[in-house]
Amino acid sequence: PTAERPRGEMRMGRAIAAGLLLCGIMGALASPGDVLARSDFRNYPWSIYAEKGTGGEMGLEFDYSQNLIKQKDMGNFDWWFEAPAAFLSGDALALYNGTLSFQLQSLEWQMDFKDGGYDVVLVSANKWYTVGLQGLKKDGDTSVLYNASVHESAGWRFLNPKVRNGALASVVSREDLVTCLKTLKAVRVRGGYFTGIEKTQLRYVEAKQGVLAGDMSVDPLVTDACCGERQRSCQSDVRMELVFNNPGIACSQQVDFQTGVFSVAPATAGAASQTLRLDPVTSSPVHDFYVGKQVELTGDTGGAGYGEKGTVTNYLGALDWKVSSGVTALDIVRPGSMCTGGGYFRGQGGAGDGFLAQFEVLFTVPSVTIHDGGKGCGLGQTATGPFTRHAWQVDTVDADGAVTAISASVTKAADGAWYEIGTVPAVVKCTGTCTGTGLEVTCTVDASRNPTGVTITAAGTGYQTTASGNGPEVFCAEGRLVAADATGGAGTGFDAVFASSVGDVGTVASGIDLVRVVSAGTGYLGPVTLSISGAHSMCHGQNITADLSGYLTKATVLSSGSGYTSAPRMVISNGTGCDGVEVRATISDMTADKFYQAGATEAGTSRQMLYLGLSASDVDEYYKDMTIVLTKGAPSGLAAAAAATILQYDANGRVAYLAAGSVTLPQALDGYAITPSSTRVLVDAPRSVDFLTPMTGVLSVAISSSGTPAVHVVTLDAANAPAIAGYFTGQVISFTTQSGAGLSAYIVDYTAARVATLAVEGSAHSGYSNQIPAASALNTILHGNVGYVVSQNYLATIAFTTPNAAWPVINTAANTYTLSYRDDSAKELAHSQARPFYCNQRVGDNPTTAWIDMPFREAFAFKATPLVCGPATLTFSVEFDVTWKHTDLTVLGESGEVLGTVFSETERITNNQVGGPVFDSVAISAEKMMEMTGDGDFEFTVFSQDGQTGQLRFRDMRLGFSPQACFAGVVATDEYQVLADSHNAGEDHRYNMSVPVPAAAAGVPASDGVITVVADADLSQAYLELTYEGTGGVAIFDDWVWGSGTSNYTLSEPADVSTTCLGSGAYPGFSCSPTLQVQRNNTRKRTAHHRVRRRVLGGVVAGGRAALNFNIKGVDVAKISPVTLNYGLLRCWMSTLRSQRDGQIFGAQLFRPSFPSFVFPEEAAAPGGDGTLWVHAVWKDHSVHVRDTLGLTSQGERLLFTDAHEPYDLALEKDKDPLAAELYAHSHYPHQGALGLHAGDRGEFVDWLFKDDYSQYDVTKGFVTSARVPAAVLRQFRLKEDKRPMFSLDVPPGESSITVMSAVLAYPLAE
Repeated sequence: PTAERPRGEMRMGRAIAAGLLLCGIMGALASPGDVLARSDFRNYPWSIYAEKGTGGEMGLEFDYSQNLIKQKDMGNFDWWFEAPAAFLSGDALALYNGTLSFQLQSLEWQMDFKDGGYDVVLVSANKWYTVGLQGLKKDGDTSVLYNASVHESAGWRFLNPKVRNGALASVVSREDLVTCLKTLKAVRVRGGYFTGIEKTQLRYVEAKQGVLAGDMSVDPLVTDACCGERQRSCQSDVRMELVFNNPGIACSQQVDFQTGVFSVAPATAGAASQTLRLDPVTSSPVHDFYVGKQVELTGDTGGAGYGEKGTVTNYLGALDWKVSSGVTALDIVRPGSMCTGGGYFRGQGGAGDGFLAQFEVLFTVPSVTIHDGGKGCGLGQTATGPFTRHAWQVDTVDADGAVTAISASVTKAADGAWYEIGTVPAVVKCTGTCTGTGLEVTCTVDASRNPTGVTITAAGTGYQTTASGNGPEVFCAEGRLVAADATGGAGTGFDAVFASSVGDVGTVASGIDLVRVVSAGTGYLGPVTLSISGAHSMCHGQNITADLSGYLTKATVLSSGSGYTSAPRMVISNGTGCDGVEVRATISDMTADKFYQAGATEAGTSRQMLYLGLSASDVDEYYKDMTIVLTKGAPSGLAAAAAATILQYDANGRVAYLAAGSVTLPQALDGYAITPSSTRVLVDAPRSVDFLTPMTGVLSVAISSSGTPAVHVVTLDAANAPAIAGYFTGQVISFTTQSGAGLSAYIVDYTAARVATLAVEGSAHSGYSNQIPAASALNTILHGNVGYVVSQNYLATIAFTTPNAAWPVINTAANTYTLSYRDDSAKELAHSQARPFYCNQRVGDNPTTAWIDMPFREAFAFKATPLVCGPATLTFSVEFDVTWKHTDLTVLGESGEVLGTVFSETERITNNQVGGPVFDSVAISAEKMMEMTGDGDFEFTVFSQDGQTGQLRFRDMRLGFSPQACFAGVVATDEYQVLADSHNAGEDHRYNMSVPVPAAAAGVPASDGVITVVADADLSQAYLELTYEGTGGVAIFDDWVWGSGTSNYTLSEPADVSTTCLGSGAYPGFSCSPTLQVQRNNTRKRTAHHRVRRRVLGGVVAGGRAALNFNIKGVDVAKISPVTLNYGLLRCWMSTLRSQRDGQIFGAQLFRPSFPSFVFPEEAAAPGGDGTLWVHAVWKDHSVHVRDTLGLTSQGERLLFTDAHEPYDLALEKDKDPLAAELYAHSHYPHQGALGLHAGDRGEFVDWLFKDDYSQYDVTKGFVTSARVPAAVLRQFRLKEDKRPMFSLDVPPGESSITVMSAVLAYPLAE
């Protein structure tokens, strides 16, 4: 029996009917041969597409029992069955190279069969890419199961052919067909074939996945149908694309990071090696900081020496003759608040210890606490009652909730409450859910203590009217509170008023319930007691206490500590609760002095013993590893200064020990000075370094003065001091011998005649922190032959490539220099993460990349790719030169597997070549994409065939995909697996791990799985054997050709900017300092992938955990970490946000800094595992800055700079929101090119987004990143009231614009 055939509505063009697409292409993540979609015409409507109708009134008929649909026309009409929208959801790319099958039966027909129509039509959103296939149905076919191959070789043709690049294009290429599938909006199956009346029946429509790139070696699963009664909805309909259109990061780039003006001329103009002072405003105080950096003369393009270059060979940062040690003073910058009492400061950091200071506090009273309001308040007379109070209400507010009018709501009786006389602050009481703030009112009270009016002194914001039930009421003051300080206290200024808003006047219920502190006062010693002022208030029995807030008034240093090389951070101990306190530590010890006795040699060791002056420290080892300099001058008449390292310091006797033979032993009263800088910085013969000699000497001419007020000058050592004007200007000279020992002065001016003008107390140059007392500025004290040392800073020795006496030009703003350094940070980072390093890739259209000669073979990479779990297209835009003859470019995957061939259609490509580049694509399977993007980089190789001639250039490459849900499990460890000594030769060396996966149905795979393994081991003669459920063992890393060799990198600050210092350059013996030498074997770490077929994977994950067993073959030590398992999900929760549809933050430029949030519209389901969040953003001028390395030892000053070459710390401070309470620090962000992802509204931190290098991509198209969202975070969303997933973005400060375009969240469902 046949079911009744209901009639559907018939209309011109389309007729709607009922039908079902069981699982649409949106669930396309499967294996070759899998059924992507199958018809079931019971639930979802199909339609009829007929531009001229079908001539009849009867619409589609459908048969429930047989699951089919029918349509009858009334003559010569062309019409097609059209699939419902559900058939088209998501990415239809998986249909490429697959089949579209259906059974078509002619039930009735008249007259002639019509040849030439399109049996199947794939309708593109771009009409120029709508394609059709002819010739499936033959004349005489009545009931046939047809299979349409979705491949360009099947003969697909354009329905709307047009002239393309000079030729009429009708034949569809692979690129055209892929474009059609990426923009597919409808699928049509022809039903009208005859010139007369006909009736056609359609059933068994199926779409099967094809063999895509990466599946070539995989046999299609003939009977592995994916759908049944299950629904796949795990692919987003948002298509994302990475446009690779420029070479990306340079292989080794010179980064300009500092510009300045030379401030001191060289001693010899035109010398090959010149010592110049760098700009003091921008230069680093750290010694050797610029060694190895390149210097280029810049500024005025027509200036002398413009463009000339040199290399910094030596650099003296900031050297003085002070030893920063103990904290000598503590200044209170901000006294803070909320202290509960005095306490202690301890020093933290600064390389020293032992500091302790005590601080004292005084108090204010910013608020009070009403424990018991008492009773009887407000009674002013003894007559009978009832006695009422005056009350005032808010009548009107403006749009901002500011109060605009107040009136009396209750007028007291004549015998009612009495109030404070005069104009007195009133008390505001909020009622209901009043949320306003800032309203201040005063009451005017006459001599009879009756209120006569109120005045609004501050209107506040956010208020409602009193009549609303949620507004304020105003009460006049019935009395005042008076504060009494503790014995000996001198606090003053506290003022508060009170009122009662409850009970009749003078009753038991009438207690104090309202207090307004008008002034918190200051200087209270505490404790503070409160009492009532106002003879007529009659309140009694109340208990009101003062809430004290302490602030710092004095800090006394109890112990200065020692060893501080920089000011320590002050930490409050004893839990005093202070808030907002800021203090500044002052540290300084001058070291210039004279020996109090002659030096000696230690018996038995031959070490030299120098007896320091009375100013020396009383802390053992205080000067250990510092440099002591013996100066010229009387009494021993040392001919030249000498420097040596202090090996040990014994405070008992103030003895400094030097290595044997370091210096000529001094006599008593000879001079010296000590600096924390190392000896090699001052003088190092192998490197031709001598900064010491010009800094030391004896006075050639004693101090003299002239003029009124007096100007004091001395003449420095004629043999040592440079005859260069300005050389010592701004430095400090310290005297070391005879009566001048211990004196120091600021050098106000220095001439080429070696005459230094000194700062002297009471002279024309006084008020300096270093100045000579007037009584000591005498030629009997600072006479000729008095020894001295001078501080010095920012001196760089530069070896110019082509020196010339005409340059560099000094102290001229138009003649600048620019410092640059070799940045290998990306290379180091890639190595540390076992990722390949790609640079200067020959791709680009802005500017256009260079021509590549054929034949060629070249590797490329899309770096920083998100996890892609669905099929994708790799599209090439290539320009061939005029000598090009034929094509055939082959594309290989990471392991050398063939992904496809492009540009093989010679004639068509030749025609399209006219006027610009040509395009072709490779469609890549989901499993291959999981494999190739699992480690964050999509690597591939392109090569031309031997014998090809001519040239080509890649204008751009595009990787397009739609986010698809997949499980991504990872296991990581820091442990190396070491073969135990107990193992016998040949015995297995096993390492087992287990990856948690979603349980039961939630973990059922919809695709093959990919296992990605990172191994850190010497596998040159070894490999790993992987075993899991259903396999006997698979070898990985067995076919890798391992290289050899190591490189030494010196890691300057920050750690991922490396400079190769050892064995290179002009000074091969030189090792950068400060240094952190790291030896890296360039071949130890490597990544491999292994694919697990879905049928096997189902058993591997069936128990909720995937057991993976590694047998380490041929090597004793290996670290296998991380190991990841990725596979597509059959069931998932997925939601999409995009700019044009969903608003929120999407499509709008983000403020920097800010913390915006976004919410997905659907309620979260119970997660069965971790999820993935994909984010697409357009970020102009995105740049990866070197990462913060705060906390690493042995590091120099940071080279942290923004895109505008501003110091990173300054840029953070300048760009921060001035209203933000948080002061941004560079430890808060890894760099200014990363967004912090948080769950909820600034909740738990999840991951950093966009913290990688995206320099190779088109910034106008944006970048795509993905982040793993832990299941624990996903479960928290279900605890929210609306149950909707919410995230927030921590946007760093900066100037470049950031626009988030879309976001997709997907995760596995719980069982």
